[in-house]
Amino acid sequence: MPKRIFMLTSTLFLGLLALWLLWPENLVAQTDDRLVMKEADLTLTVGETRTAVQTALNLAESYNGYVLNQRQWETGDTNTYGEITFGVPADQFEGLLNALRTLGTVEDEQLSGVDVLATAVDLQSRLDNLTTNQSRLRTLLDQANTTTETLTVHQQLVQIETEISALQGDLNFYNGRSANGLITLHLTALLPTPTPTPLPTPQSWSAANTAKLASVRTQENFQNVADFTIYRGITWGPWLLLLGLLSLPLLRLRRRHISRQSRPAPTENEEITPPTA
Repeated sequence: MPKRIFMLTSTLFLGLLALWLLWPENLVAQTDDRLVMKEADLTLTVGETRTAVQTALNLAESYNGYVLNQRQWETGDTNTYGEITFGVPADQFEGLLNALRTLGTVEDEQLSGVDVLATAVDLQSRLDNLTTNQSRLRTLLDQANTTTETLTVHQQLVQIETEISALQGDLNFYNGRSANGLITLHLTALLPTPTPTPLPTPQSWSAANTAKLASVRTQENFQNVADFTIYRGITWGPWLLLLGLLSLPLLRLRRRHISRQSRPAPTENEEITPPTA
């Protein structure tokens, strides 16, 4: 009787244990070992770019992060920009991201995560099969008796080893990429607010001031006319006088020519008398 009770108790315990293990929540907990490639793109507005860059580098170092890319530049509007890409262990990803948010005002933020567990499992399965075939071919290569067999097995072995190398590289990439997240930080310096230009104080109107200004302007105009007349009279006067003297003989010849053309022609019966002296 005690033995039967012990067996029933053991069966019941094992059944409850199996039910607990197969419960959906526990299944999720057991299969929660994911390979997630985490990536973040963060844009901040900061007071001074160089200071923010140095602070970001110090924060990354405190979270066991490392710099993959760093750049700083300026534009024509004297604004400065910075861009840094960090690699950080997956378990420190959120901590570093939260710390970087405190450097300034968050203008834009994008987070992404890709689960590559299925891909990694498939690669590992194919890699295991190829590794088994590799061991088998090496055994056949050792047992080959002829040159033809040796060459055939060797070619197959080289092809499998090439595939193994490619699959191992892909698997290493997914494992390494999921173990470390990427954070790209964009920094823009906050432009200072321009100081408004004070407006000139309006002056009161005065008739006396207007008359005084008109008198001054009139005097300046007369002075400009007098200066122009004196200057041109001195520089152009001699040449105008010379030109007048040279043009007098030409004017006399023109007058004589005009007077001759204006005289009436003598008729046939009219006696031409010579001009008296």
